[in-house]
Amino acid sequence: MVIWIKITHYRLVFTDNGL
Repeated sequence: MVIWIKITHYRLVFTDNGL
């Protein structure tokens, strides 16, 4: 499944945002 990639991408974006 490609869901893990989406989750990782979202997590990276959130972390980069400062959340």
